[in-house]
Amino acid sequence: MTRIRVLFVLLLLLVAGIVASGVVWFFKQSQPVQSWRLPDGSEISLAKVTYGQKHQVRYDNRWQDLLYPVLPAKVQSKFGSRVAMHTSSTSNAVVVWIWQRHAAAARAKGFGIPNYHLATVDDNGLESEMLYSMNCRYSLPSGDTFSGWELREYPRRSKQIGVRLYMGGFTGNNALVAEFKIPNRLQINYPVWVPEQLPAIRKTNDLEISLLKLETGLTSEIGIWSAGKDARAFSRGEFTMREKWQATEDWSVTQILASASSGEVRPGGGKIVFWVDHKNVVSFTGALWPEEPAWKLKVEVSRTSRFPPKELWIIKGIPVPAQGKISEAHARTNIYGEEIEFLGLSSPNARLPEDWTEMEPEAGLHARTPFPLTGAHLTLVEVKDDQGRKVETGGFASSNSTGGRGATLRQTDYGFAISIPDGAKTLDVTFAFSQSRYVEFLAKPVMAEPAGKR
Repeated sequence: MTRIRVLFVLLLLLVAGIVASGVVWFFKQSQPVQSWRLPDGSEISLAKVTYGQKHQVRYDNRWQDLLYPVLPAKVQSKFGSRVAMHTSSTSNAVVVWIWQRHAAAARAKGFGIPNYHLATVDDNGLESEMLYSMNCRYSLPSGDTFSGWELREYPRRSKQIGVRLYMGGFTGNNALVAEFKIPNRLQINYPVWVPEQLPAIRKTNDLEISLLKLETGLTSEIGIWSAGKDARAFSRGEFTMREKWQATEDWSVTQILASASSGEVRPGGGKIVFWVDHKNVVSFTGALWPEEPAWKLKVEVSRTSRFPPKELWIIKGIPVPAQGKISEAHARTNIYGEEIEFLGLSSPNARLPEDWTEMEPEAGLHARTPFPLTGAHLTLVEVKDDQGRKVETGGFASSNSTGGRGATLRQTDYGFAISIPDGAKTLDVTFAFSQSRYVEFLAKPVMAEPAGKR
């Protein structure tokens, strides 16, 4: 074949590609589009849903955008094709692509980041945890934004997936602004787990842990926020414990991870744990889809009181700093082969060193442990002043850091809030460093009754 013929064939292929792309574009654009008006005047619409691991979606209609399926990647890059791309870490991902077309007033203010959140919902009206940020975002010169949201949790055995969009902050008072359903094209014959009857009992050393009940479909009345005020986006487990054959409340669930044979996971990031009526109640974010035959619960249990002497660490005579100052200590000990460091005490409004965890507006005790720390917990047990008065303690916060050494996370920095009594000159602080216990259950959750009937 001569060079002229080769060029002629390539030209024909190019023309055919343009015609085919134009036809596909015409029919796609002629389909009805779901759209919703937001309170800020902007409009959002569902552009497309893609499935699998690699996702590509055109978000403009220029000739180089229409030809992106037939143009080599280098050519696309040269001409600046407007094609959104996302690669998932799994092969069965679902990505929802959404347009937000901003109102003129919003464009004038430079708004460009989508100001809504997303949750999935099943046929029972149960919701997933909230997605607060998209996986990728693209903008047009007009200021309109095109974003891709990979669904982290969705009912994998269902034929359809419900999607809800909310506007608002993190307080559970978000407004529901859109709701739609998309087809689930990734249905697979997943394994079927058989749940055990409850109560179920597990033993680890001399500790016995019983799962009494597993519920799902609770609302935000349990004390942790969901997307909307009445969203059924929470689950709850009830446990009892016995140590050396005696009922005990000296232990508590510190982490609960739920997973299903379909690949669904609930990491239990947002949770509340408390003892009531001799039951250890654990409420956590994310509904457990009832369509799953069973959910596997991996439960971490840690001691919270009556610590053995080998787990206690007492630091005495810590000077109380002046207002706006800190008192550095840098005391160290070693428990269970791990080095623990007490950094010091800060007063309210003090300027803290870089790796101290902020506890404003309260005074704080600051400590550090290695990272990662598997199967162990640092607990503030007690604080007393030099007059023997028990110091009131509050919440605590922790964050992982590099310790100023490279890019690898090396340590966990803790801050424990306290209220220093007037006239106190020194403090005695008692920490406990205890080892966790782990057990697993295989359970089928029951649907919680509506709030008004409980």
